[in-house]
Amino acid sequence: MHRAFIVLFVLLLSACSGATNSDHEGAAENSGAILSPGGHFEFHADPWISLHHFLFHAARADAREMRLRGRVPLDEGDVAIMTPEIIEALELAYTAYAPYLDGNLLFTPELRQIAIELAKGGPDAVSDEAVRMALVSIMPAYEQTLWPRHREASEKLVSKLTGELETYEAPLAERVALYLESDWPATPIRVDASAYASRSGAYTDQGPNHITLSAYDEQITSHSLEMLFHEASHTTPLGDNLFPMMNIALEQTGATDTRSWHYALFYLTGRATGEVLGDADYIPYSEAVGLSTREGPKDYYDGLAATWDEAESLQERLTAAAGYAAHGRLRPKTSKPPPVQTPTPPVPLRPTIFAIAGAPVHT
Repeated sequence: MHRAFIVLFVLLLSACSGATNSDHEGAAENSGAILSPGGHFEFHADPWISLHHFLFHAARADAREMRLRGRVPLDEGDVAIMTPEIIEALELAYTAYAPYLDGNLLFTPELRQIAIELAKGGPDAVSDEAVRMALVSIMPAYEQTLWPRHREASEKLVSKLTGELETYEAPLAERVALYLESDWPATPIRVDASAYASRSGAYTDQGPNHITLSAYDEQITSHSLEMLFHEASHTTPLGDNLFPMMNIALEQTGATDTRSWHYALFYLTGRATGEVLGDADYIPYSEAVGLSTREGPKDYYDGLAATWDEAESLQERLTAAAGYAAHGRLRPKTSKPPPVQTPTPPVPLRPTIFAIAGAPVHT
């Protein structure tokens, strides 16, 4: 279907090539920046950021002949209200995003740059001309169909987070910084709530610090406070110590999992959240999604849980956990212990036999 609309895309691209900011001033508007009570976060529900993420995943969904990893299915509610106009418009997205269909929103530099540029100056700041014109051309149809639904979900997530932060921002920010032995950024971290984000439901860019959270991902929204601080712990300078410290721990112990620093990040933000909430039954995100129980990561999570209170510094905690993982000290024994031998009762016939029979048994 998408190939039939390549000509349409070229015509629209030519017609809109002279578009300026004034040409789309009437487009859906950003709900406005909302500063968190403690000043660590600046929340947005930005239609251009939301449209960018939607178009990327819609284009990947349409690339049925390609074997792509980590597809994010479109929400059924979105599909149900998609009009012929928006479906045709999505052909522009397929063509514009074609170079990035096998990419990743965080690890593909061009995709990262698009989000950075949109956050900085809207579509006029986007340097990829094909993507810029697709965004501008599709926005009117998006505004009339999907944006109201996406905006409602995004604003609901922002409202939930700001409510939670009224009580917990200061103590949780302090606890996370303490665990990471680092400092918060000097300026608020931009947080975009978007219907769609990455495959994992959230991701963070460091240049500049920018968090994107999915308002559709139920695991993200149900763990919104924890995941906000988890993503914040990826920013600089707050998260700068963890990775090099874990590398030291791996070198010292012989552990080999290069993702172990991320397990530690999940563990400490989940632990900090439960402690600040005062909820002993709090189930952290890593446990809820099964990450901490998978073979491999489980050794590190078990090691962190077993050694966290015994160690005094982050480096000691990471090294102790890596040691447990490397040497399997927390893994349950699979073989049965040898049976305990019962001493032979003494036979009072000859002293020598009595002495041997009554000797202690060593196993």
